[in-house]
Amino acid sequence: MVLHIVFMKMIQNLNLFINGRQCDDPIRKQQGCRYFSYPTYTFAYFREHGITKYENQVDIDLNEWISLKAVIEDEKATFYLNDDPQPLLVVDQMIHDKSMRGNIGFFVDIGTEAFFKDLKITYFD
Repeated sequence: MVLHIVFMKMIQNLNLFINGRQCDDPIRKQQGCRYFSYPTYTFAYFREHGITKYENQVDIDLNEWISLKAVIEDEKATFYLNDDPQPLLVVDQMIHDKSMRGNIGFFVDIGTEAFFKDLKITYFD
């Protein structure tokens, strides 16, 4: 599942890869949840420059319902999984300026089936 936060022609992403329990590769496992920002600060950019502060392990599996909470305040994004009080990932300084506005979208990779329910978006001004 991928949560896209879109600002005009720029995209800020949170990707969740549903393979945490099945993955034996420690590097790939560490990339189970990751933030990146198009067009400049892609995942490839972060890898190339050894930036790993925007990724974390995630313990979810295929055919498992999860809850994901994203709290976006100014340039800070905090993501929670399955009502855990500890954040899954904290992005203290999102790449794009807080004054930018846009849409929220969900993307599921080609060949993947995903279901969404009880979606709630709350806007605080």
